[in-house]
Amino acid sequence: MTSDSDTPNNGSKEVRELLRRPPSAIYRWLGDRIFAVVVVLLGMSIIALAAAMAYVLYDEGSLSLRQFGFWDFLRGTTWDPAVQLVFGALPFLFGTVVTSVAALLISIFPAIAVGIFT
Repeated sequence: MTSDSDTPNNGSKEVRELLRRPPSAIYRWLGDRIFAVVVVLLGMSIIALAAAMAYVLYDEGSLSLRQFGFWDFLRGTTWDPAVQLVFGALPFLFGTVVTSVAALLISIFPAIAVGIFT
């Protein structure tokens, strides 16, 4: 049986040295390789997700683009796909731009105040 003086405890110098020791080169290399593979896979999944979204948008919107064309779709003011099959996106685009500009105008003064006084 070993005595207490032979085994290091949590506060001993040997344990502190083991905890302070940097990881070995193989451990660092393996960790770097795993991290690189995970980052590449996540990046590829983002690209695949964006491609899938573009495909679904094109597939679902191809009827209106074939019937009206791209510019007539953007400049059209009526959206009635159920009765007349009319697709116009101008009111939606205008509403998006107006609310975005309003949000920017509302938030610019508090943002400047926070930037100055902090």
